[in-house]
Amino acid sequence: MKAIVSWFSGTGNSLAAAGAIAGAARDAEEEADLVPIASLSERDAVRPDAEVVGIVFPVYYARSPAVVERFIG
Repeated sequence: MKAIVSWFSGTGNSLAAAGAIAGAARDAEEEADLVPIASLSERDAVRPDAEVVGIVFPVYYARSPAVVERFIG
């Protein structure tokens, strides 16, 4: 099974969490890729080729960062 963990991090904490999630998937002998959300922000649509998709990001004042809202939107 293939997994994609998309991440956005301001300080590196969310990247560390995303890396831990991808690492746990790899330990379970799954294929897992880390994809930075910022690298996908110029695309109109994102269609991941994976069975499992995770999104990791920080929460600022009970909201997600604007780049994450555009990515999910």
